[in-house]
Amino acid sequence: MLGRIDQLWDNKTDKGQPYQVFAIGTDRYSFWDKKQFGRFRKGDTVEFNWKQAGEYKNITTIALTEADNNGSNGSNGKDERIVKMSCLKSAGMVIGPLDVEPRKKVKLTVAAARYFERYINNEADDEPPSNSEGKDKNHKYQGTDGLDL
Repeated sequence: MLGRIDQLWDNKTDKGQPYQVFAIGTDRYSFWDKKQFGRFRKGDTVEFNWKQAGEYKNITTIALTEADNNGSNGSNGKDERIVKMSCLKSAGMVIGPLDVEPRKKVKLTVAAARYFERYINNEADDEPPSNSEGKDKNHKYQGTDGLDL
């Protein structure tokens, strides 16, 4: 089955054995593999199998899927957001000293950050374009207004 973890919490049996409960859709599933505790988070899209055990549904196998996990192995896009913020901060440091109107400075900063991000992800050339359109591998830097990056 494929589903998104809507809620997740730790629990213990009456005898003290730990397990986790995953709320996926309208159903609740028990998860007993202690080695994998902490691997899954609310919002993760997972593919799983389960079996009925009395009134309970026990997960027998589970794995993260690429669907809506941004290919981030459970980080829910956190790594990508960290990269974006780092690129934005770096671009701000480069563009900050320019003496241009604030709107243009914001556009230049975002354009530079996008370039830095593509560079980090090996999707850009070693140097930013020097033309006014700012084209790089079919990407267009908007907002440069004729300024070279």
